[in-house]
Amino acid sequence: MNLDYREMQPPESYSRPDGEGFAREVRSRALLTKWGVQLPSAPLDLLSGRVKAWQCMAGSQLVGHCAADSMTGRIFSLGVIDGYEGRGIGRKLLSLTVASLRSVGATRIWLAATPDPTARAYGFYRALGWRPTGERTATGEEILELPADRSDRP
Repeated sequence: MNLDYREMQPPESYSRPDGEGFAREVRSRALLTKWGVQLPSAPLDLLSGRVKAWQCMAGSQLVGHCAADSMTGRIFSLGVIDGYEGRGIGRKLLSLTVASLRSVGATRIWLAATPDPTARAYGFYRALGWRPTGERTATGEEILELPADRSDRP
């Protein structure tokens, strides 16, 4: 099956005066938070163009996504659904998102990840050139940074 990578755009419903788009955003944020996805604090970052996000579609099915905050350079979400892992989707989405951040002038590109060396993400990021900074989040995740000379090419 062909995979289609697309830059995600803010939904048109955000501009509707009835607030329906805002309500949908709040519900979506609550669900993602429940799943453990950490999001930027401002609820409508997509409106300001702050969020740079990419998705991967297999036909009509969303199989992966990656999103970042262009003001902070933080990758705050990367996911690929079961059954599609190991096909390079996460690597490609991360590469596209990093390129989007660089295109708007982000100088520091970073993310928070598990410090557990047995976790799949631990090796994934390091294999792509991400390096620990020695910083930790309040929840114990380590901060990884992509050196400026790396573009995270797929």
